[in-house]
Amino acid sequence: MSSHHGTPFIPPLNTPQGSPHPPHPPVIPSPGGTTIVPPWGQAAVHSSSYPAYPTTPYTTPGYIPNLPPVTPGGPHYSQAVLSTPQPQVLPNGFSADYTGYPNLGPPRPSPMAGPSLSLHPPAPMYGPTSAPPGGGWGGPPRGPYPPFGPPPPQQPPHSAFPGYGAYTPHSGQWGPPPQLPPHMTPGYGMPMNLDPWGPPPPAPTWVQQAQAQAQPQAMYSQPPAPHMNLPQHLMGGRTSGYVGDRVDPFTAGPSYGPVLEPFLVRVVGAHLKVNPLIEPLPESGDRPHLKWNMLFQSNHCQRSTDPGHVSWANGRDEPATFPRVTAVNIVSQTVPWVMRLQARDPNVGLTCGELIDGLSDEFQKLTSQADYEALSTTRRREVGEAYRHNRSRSIGTPGGRLGEGLRRLDFLGRDSVFGGIVNDERLYMLTEEEHNNHESRERAASQARERASSRGSQAADERERRRATVETVTTDSGEEE
Repeated sequence: MSSHHGTPFIPPLNTPQGSPHPPHPPVIPSPGGTTIVPPWGQAAVHSSSYPAYPTTPYTTPGYIPNLPPVTPGGPHYSQAVLSTPQPQVLPNGFSADYTGYPNLGPPRPSPMAGPSLSLHPPAPMYGPTSAPPGGGWGGPPRGPYPPFGPPPPQQPPHSAFPGYGAYTPHSGQWGPPPQLPPHMTPGYGMPMNLDPWGPPPPAPTWVQQAQAQAQPQAMYSQPPAPHMNLPQHLMGGRTSGYVGDRVDPFTAGPSYGPVLEPFLVRVVGAHLKVNPLIEPLPESGDRPHLKWNMLFQSNHCQRSTDPGHVSWANGRDEPATFPRVTAVNIVSQTVPWVMRLQARDPNVGLTCGELIDGLSDEFQKLTSQADYEALSTTRRREVGEAYRHNRSRSIGTPGGRLGEGLRRLDFLGRDSVFGGIVNDERLYMLTEEEHNNHESRERAASQARERASSRGSQAADERERRRATVETVTTDSGEEE
């Protein structure tokens, strides 16, 4: 069950069945015991066991360098130690790259001797912002690091700002960023026969020209945005009263508009709009509507867009009117009662489900003999036939479950299919005096029709009697002759 102010309950998933074997108790190591290394940690792990390792110019593929630990504290420099590098040897006496298999393949070249054959290209020898060694305008090569501190900054010639490289008009992929030409750096004058805005740019290559020509075509071939399938009453503009970013007036739930009392509807001059789900079906086209034989209870009601075996659920919580109201009065030409339907929650208003449930409860009520006698003779005959038909074994009837006694649904006669609800402001509830006068007029008209019918039948009987008398006299006269 769920309420308007709560969240629908969703049952949790079933608990999976556990293993028939009980789990092993956790092992708590003793403080003074000997640490036992698991089997997977006793064997030495070779560098080739790793799936991948980054390749650099200083390491071969598959080699994991053994970096010494960094000790915090102390000075921020270390004194250079000149010694012969020693090969790394494992505790068993083998080298670090020993695999146990003969090396039958070609010898692996050194990464410094040529290009690497690895799938991952090696890193460049210099960063993307540092100048490559040598060059036409490059400065002198940098010396080694001093024993203490970082190297002093060097300023190459023809550089506009300290720390920038020399003039590089055609920088490669890993080259330094473009710098100013010599005549635009401080300390140099303007060369002769040169535009003050600098040399012209180089001519574009055929690749750049092809890209420039193909770019406008790609821009114009961009697919349009997908169309939003919004409801018909939300596709209008502001002049029609609806905009796509507004909330549907018949949205289910509270806090979507005011809820008015019936007497406030006329005070504020509000024009009630009925939910399209319970309105009569238009002749111009089909739309979602309700299919319900009112001889049965509301659980037999079905939405037109649902499968035939599914009871109506989609749209039950939607408001029946806009603005929302706490109660409505339902009148019909087939039943002589005014059915007043109340909302269960005054903060939400009357919903479509509450309206259909209320009508079903009203039709299931028993009626009195006075209501039956107030009908005309024709209506009495129709109600009597409907009473016996609804309790028969015919298809589409409740049958004997209705029991004995006249019910309000028997007054429906053959008009037992729900056709919709409309807002008719010309109708209003009669007072007790007006109701009595209306019944008196109906009763008098019914009696007048009965008397007229009785006089007509008497006149017909008199004509029939006279005809029989004439025939008898004629027959007797013929026999005498």
